[in-house]
Amino acid sequence: MKHHPLRSFLLPLFVSISLVSCKKDTSVSPTGLIGTWKLTNRECYCLPMSRPDESVTFTGKNFSFCKDGRIISEGTYTKTTGPVECGSTTQVPILRLAGTSGVIHQVVATIDGRTLVLDYRAEGGGCISDTSIDTYERLP
Repeated sequence: MKHHPLRSFLLPLFVSISLVSCKKDTSVSPTGLIGTWKLTNRECYCLPMSRPDESVTFTGKNFSFCKDGRIISEGTYTKTTGPVECGSTTQVPILRLAGTSGVIHQVVATIDGRTLVLDYRAEGGGCISDTSIDTYERLP
């Protein structure tokens, strides 16, 4: 059986084209704080109620909280660290939310995959226990 020269050329050509046509998957899930997050749970010492339709969006330096599709709070944020419990010296990641209304909140922010937890108990040095812990899921 005679080996044809064209055959030895076509096989490497076919393999090369196949490898070049493979695309790298660029649909990597976003990480970090930037993005829009939908409220999925609120823990607090408050009257029982259905979960409100709320979300929060973070850009590079701004935030906006929305309820029922309307902005209810917006402003700028900075990242810092600080203690979370009364008398504790353990440093945790804190967001300092400065609203346009002049109100400033210090919130412990924890991100785990597609979940964001904003723990408002850090306000007042972590000694306030009747504030909420809000859990959000990242929206696509």
